[in-house]
Amino acid sequence: MTGTLGIFARHPECGRVKTRLAESIGPAAACELYTAMLRDTVERAVNSYPRVVLAYTPGTEAASAALREWFSPPVEFWPQPEGTLGERLEQFFATWLPRSANGVVVIGTDSPTLPAELVAEAFFALRRVDAVLGPAMDGGFYLLGLAPRGPVMVGGANTPAWLTALFRGIAWDGPEVLRQMVEHIEGAELSLRVLPPWYDVDVVRDLTVLAGHLRALRAAGVPAPCPRTEQVLTQLSPPAADAP
Repeated sequence: MTGTLGIFARHPECGRVKTRLAESIGPAAACELYTAMLRDTVERAVNSYPRVVLAYTPGTEAASAALREWFSPPVEFWPQPEGTLGERLEQFFATWLPRSANGVVVIGTDSPTLPAELVAEAFFALRRVDAVLGPAMDGGFYLLGLAPRGPVMVGGANTPAWLTALFRGIAWDGPEVLRQMVEHIEGAELSLRVLPPWYDVDVVRDLTVLAGHLRALRAAGVPAPCPRTEQVLTQLSPPAADAP
């Protein structure tokens, strides 16, 4: 058994992804940017980790078929069940922790410049602690990692109470997600490692941060960590890319 990197993602459909960003740059451009971020995230992960699981929604055959046109083995596919984000995360960890002696780390697709070193650091930390969190600038988190805990996880027959308790009662759409998750981790008496903060790309002002970061990397002679995203970003009109 090894560690599992889960990537939570939505099948790109115009009007259903990056809706807040779409208010400023339009649904088509937002969908194109999201698609690039998704592909960059998965392709980078495959080059770094032996087990990458794409947890996709909606969990339909059509979405699965479309995603499999972009991603092939060793990427594994896991359709997200119905329910809140917390319920879906709970089911993902319950499914994959029994198969992952080195822990499970989950990220999304909203941080296309996220250093691979931070994900590697999360897996390394799970050798010593029960949980790892990567705080996001918006009050959420860009990464959550959990280590197998106790014999109840062996075989995955039942979801342990501590795992269920982690994800219930969190306002997933609000600014208190990180604080509430830390409270739940403390309540479950899990040891915790916190990674450096990172940024998500959710609204138009985040594009300014992303564009500036990518330009700084180029000036420093560092290859762009998200080439597809960078290409789409350069095609956006200056007002959209540089809006305050």
